[in-house]
Amino acid sequence: MSIKLRNACTDTTVIKQITVYDKPVSSFSLNNVLLCTGGSISTNNTSVNANSYEWFWGDNISTAAFNATHVYTVGGTYLVRLVVRKINVFGVACTDTSAPVQVTVVDRIPAVVDIDPAINSCVPYDLHVSAAGAAAASQIDWYFYDSNTPPGIFHVSGPTASHIYNAAGVDSVKLVVVNAAGCKDSTVKQFTIHKTPKAVFDPVSIKTCNTDTTASFAISVDYTGTDPLSYEWFINEQLAGNSNPFSYHFQAPSGVTAANLFTIKVLVKNSFGCGDTAVFGNFIIQTLAQQKIAVSPSVVQDQPNSTFTFRDTSLSIPSMKYLWYTGDRNGTQLPGIEVTHTYGDTGTYHVKLITTDYETGCYVVDSVKVFVLYVPGYLYVPNAFCPACQKLELRKFLPLGKGLKDYHLSIFNIWGEKVFETRSIDANGIPNEPWSGDWKDGQNAQQGAFSWFIEAHYINGTEWKGMLDPKTGKLNKHGFVSIIR
Repeated sequence: MSIKLRNACTDTTVIKQITVYDKPVSSFSLNNVLLCTGGSISTNNTSVNANSYEWFWGDNISTAAFNATHVYTVGGTYLVRLVVRKINVFGVACTDTSAPVQVTVVDRIPAVVDIDPAINSCVPYDLHVSAAGAAAASQIDWYFYDSNTPPGIFHVSGPTASHIYNAAGVDSVKLVVVNAAGCKDSTVKQFTIHKTPKAVFDPVSIKTCNTDTTASFAISVDYTGTDPLSYEWFINEQLAGNSNPFSYHFQAPSGVTAANLFTIKVLVKNSFGCGDTAVFGNFIIQTLAQQKIAVSPSVVQDQPNSTFTFRDTSLSIPSMKYLWYTGDRNGTQLPGIEVTHTYGDTGTYHVKLITTDYETGCYVVDSVKVFVLYVPGYLYVPNAFCPACQKLELRKFLPLGKGLKDYHLSIFNIWGEKVFETRSIDANGIPNEPWSGDWKDGQNAQQGAFSWFIEAHYINGTEWKGMLDPKTGKLNKHGFVSIIR
């Protein structure tokens, strides 16, 4: 380079030599840009025209070398740069800085096993495991080591897994957790599986009608362990005893038809808490209510009517059987919840019903008397009438009779005043003058009860004895009739 200087007096030219160097170019690559905590990266320097190199790792650390290796101890994102220089003999430096390369350092995910159930590892042991704190994992693998079940190792992938161990022994499960960088962490959890005692018994099903009774039960146990066993007996899910054999006092209310069910369960456990609850059986107290006999058409009938229908109206059960003793001269017995029987003569008959539960042999007894009356005619007195009813025969009070020689009906109010009287019968001895329910002066009597009294004789001269009172079983010539308005 030349410089020419001029002024009024002189003209001077200065000549200087300048050397221009080529600029260095910084470039590189890394062997890995995604790594785990504690992992290292290595460089591949491809820079040109440089003779001095310095690596900046993004974590406040730098290294002077052509190529270098660096270890990251903390997870995060880092920018790696290379600064290159060209230094000549005079110390002049030309510098170039590379474009940054991002490096991602991922923390390892620790393998932590949660076990459920953590206690009472009893055969059959239904082991459920989960990887704690591994939600960010890219892959989770489980390896169940089961020494008693071929092939001995069972592989399952996922955050949770399960396996059933069917034999006692010492086994383990291995967890392998892989993070996004492919780094693994693993752990092995060992556990002991204990034998489970088994209750051995023949299931029982007991049915009785005894409402206050004590029963005893016992089991044997299938168990090869030497530790002590404990027992728990449950009646309808309530703890009732801890012995073997075991006794329990069963009670149930009487007087009603009901099946009182008691479910019996037993739990036998070893010292490790391993146990097996089994349904031992059922205890049923079948109670029976007092039977109730209904008779139709009535407990008293006049000849020629002598057919009665008897029915048990109490609550029935499927195991119930019925036997009726009709009380006739032939000793007739009839089965069934309802029976019909015709008596061949007049008289009083004692009917008995025995109801038996054939499963328990328990029974209850009820009885009733029925009457077949001999009369040359008859006289029946109704107990109510309804002057406003639609049916004509219900509008007036008229005793029903036939074959009467004489007949005298008197009706009185509650004060003893006679309100109606008649002796009228037709040629067949049938009462034919009814009471309309009016007073003597023609006014309507109010709704209420009135007493009647009848004296009558049949054509053959025998006296009418009166109506049968179902409460007392006696015949009465007087009674009550109600007016319903």
